[in-house]
Amino acid sequence: MLSGGGVDVRRWLPVALALALWIGPPMAVSFILVGSGVPSVLQTGMCPPAPPDIPSYPCTAFDYLMRMTVSPFALVGHVAIGIAWTALLGGLLAIGWLVRVVRNV
Repeated sequence: MLSGGGVDVRRWLPVALALALWIGPPMAVSFILVGSGVPSVLQTGMCPPAPPDIPSYPCTAFDYLMRMTVSPFALVGHVAIGIAWTALLGGLLAIGWLVRVVRNV
């Protein structure tokens, strides 16, 4: 602990880095996937069709971003990306742990 009552950065830095590596990449993937459609919405003024039964319809970029970020189907997509990243990261950590255990045997 620091003598001035501040936060011990050395203690919390690994936690902050772990959270950034766990949360950052899935958020980046979601932002890239959502952001890739904004230029076409701005050019045409139409939201793209959504499967299975929603045709193209007039919308603003804000409407498109809301549909692609916080609608129920979009949230399911974000959760799926997060679960896939967590599984990948967990698998890599498990392999690292296993290599360390086998090396020490």
